[in-house]
Amino acid sequence: MGIKSIQAQAIDRQKLLAVLIKEGRKAFSSFKKKYDTEQFYAFSLYTDNNINSIFPCANTLEGLDRMTYDNRDWIHGESREDQEAGVQEVKWNPEEWDLEIGSKTSFFRETNRLLASMDVSSASIEESDRRRKVIVDILTEGLYQIKLGGVFGDPRPDKLFFFINIGDAEDHEIPILLDAAKRYNQAEMYTEYEAEVTGNIYRELLRVSTYAGEIEVEYEIIGGENEAQELGLALAKSVKHIASDISEYNNTELSKIMALVKKGWDEEMRSTDG
Repeated sequence: MGIKSIQAQAIDRQKLLAVLIKEGRKAFSSFKKKYDTEQFYAFSLYTDNNINSIFPCANTLEGLDRMTYDNRDWIHGESREDQEAGVQEVKWNPEEWDLEIGSKTSFFRETNRLLASMDVSSASIEESDRRRKVIVDILTEGLYQIKLGGVFGDPRPDKLFFFINIGDAEDHEIPILLDAAKRYNQAEMYTEYEAEVTGNIYRELLRVSTYAGEIEVEYEIIGGENEAQELGLALAKSVKHIASDISEYNNTELSKIMALVKKGWDEEMRSTDG
């Protein structure tokens, strides 16, 4: 057992929390100072799957406008529904936010040193997720304390959302992030955030389903209607199996996406018949 393994055995909650709050206040105060005339709606800590380091992110309603409606190039030719979906995706994705405060990696030197010693990597996914859940909870509580400290000076604290973001989070990590955000935030904003986070999964499934539908239509032309229906059923079961694996925490949304898939296939089948 190496030194790193020994260090990773203990998670000192109080020490990590104290250092995080101290460095976090300075980091997020920098955002507030630079964008003082703008309305902040969210702030976050961005990290990777092992949570070895973090850096601060924040966004304002004005910043969101600059990135979306004010930039027509990226939504040119899309329907209004697609445009609104794009805005929502940017709204809750810190990787897309563009508020700058210099070198973001320099704000959490001591916090990152502690996180590196609490590495969540383990031989099993279950143990890694157990440690990941504890650390995500500490980080989220730290953001909560920073919010209570009035760093953003927001007269409407119920309109200021905060969360931990794992870049390219794996399916088993998403419930951990959602659980922490739900426990510390107001219900209304959490619902909107959850819809976007889970919606990302379903949009990916919908892309797969659309491709599957195209295959089904082509197969109908070659092999006849019965064969196409059998293939369509097999594809639907396959997509549903994938979805149920990654979405046990949201069966309602799973039903919605499968209804959309069926609707898309039916419409495509009718268009070929015409």
